[in-house]
Amino acid sequence: MIRVGISGGTFDPIHIGHVKSAEYVYKTLELDEVVFIPNGQPPHKVTSFVTDERHRFEMVKLAIKDYPAFSVSDIEIKKDGYSYTVDTLRALTKEYRQKFGDVKLYYIIGTDVLGEITSWKESNEVFKLCEFVVLRRPGFVLDNAREKAEAGGAKIHVVDAPQIDISSTRIRELLEEGKDVKMYIPEKVYTYILSNNLYRERKAMGFEEIKKDLEGRLSEKRYIHTLGVVDECERLGKIYGVDQENCKLAGLLHDCAKDMDIEQYKWLGVSTDATEEELVNGFNVDVLHARAGRIIAAQRYGITDTEVLDAIENHVTGRPGMTLLEQIVFLADYTEVNRRGVVYDKIRNELDKGLVNGIIAACDNTIKYLLDKNVLIRIETIQTRNYYLTELKKKSEREVT
Repeated sequence: MIRVGISGGTFDPIHIGHVKSAEYVYKTLELDEVVFIPNGQPPHKVTSFVTDERHRFEMVKLAIKDYPAFSVSDIEIKKDGYSYTVDTLRALTKEYRQKFGDVKLYYIIGTDVLGEITSWKESNEVFKLCEFVVLRRPGFVLDNAREKAEAGGAKIHVVDAPQIDISSTRIRELLEEGKDVKMYIPEKVYTYILSNNLYRERKAMGFEEIKKDLEGRLSEKRYIHTLGVVDECERLGKIYGVDQENCKLAGLLHDCAKDMDIEQYKWLGVSTDATEEELVNGFNVDVLHARAGRIIAAQRYGITDTEVLDAIENHVTGRPGMTLLEQIVFLADYTEVNRRGVVYDKIRNELDKGLVNGIIAACDNTIKYLLDKNVLIRIETIQTRNYYLTELKKKSEREVT
């Protein structure tokens, strides 16, 4: 049986702490090999813009070049979509069994991660596929986290590896500030960073950068819809005199969190609990991506314009008294060219009469759809309909007088 350690992470960038910890575990547990696995799209880091996987993979290769028992795998970075530990472990188990007959996997984690492993996707299966090696870190109490993990079925080994007080986050900050980090990262990695101009000062991402990032994060169908919304927002913006760049940006980002799952919403701090109050207000998981989208837009892409962020957050339900930008994004979601069918044509026809008419038609369609499904209706959708129906009636009365 081959005994393999796994060191997974973003490695953005890899530093000497990663390498030295892996070396210590390799020697202490008498492993046959340690494989480093750079994350592809880590589901818990959706608010961060992670450096291109090609660069991160190359930096790991350079960092471990002088360690014969260390290797690097592209199993996660070549995978489409988000990377989950359970899928990686299954693939590795299959691969090593085919080569060596049997394998025992040891997943190396930090103390801070120990308390999270029971919430990982299919954690029960994860605990069957590997044992965990916890690097004890100063200031962290293991007892409760370890008890919780072991109660869930995890097998835990605790090692007191040498501590190096540095993190990838801090290294990026130092590099962005133009500070020297040579003492924290392998020399070849440092040279690679300089040669490829990585970790410069990071500012808000531009439209084309965001577009490229979303192409890799959204499903093909969702991405095509998004581009349609961008075009429709631009068209409506011209008609109603709204800033073109804001229209396109809000349209581009309106569904930036749509392909995330419930666990990722939780990581962002979006409440997913169907409390009594939420049920009364019409709890609906299909609305959560709008709330999460605001967070992603701000934290991952650096968007600070509150009008754009409001348009993203309110594009599903609308709200009374929306700005013109909010109204445009709300409607473009229904009327972009890829939306086909009688219902969408009806909303387009009403939109031709004016934004308010379009909003009422969109709300009516959503309410009817949800009634037919016999599910809860968000209170904001009803409030939006009532507000704009009242506004339309006021307008009609003014025209009569």
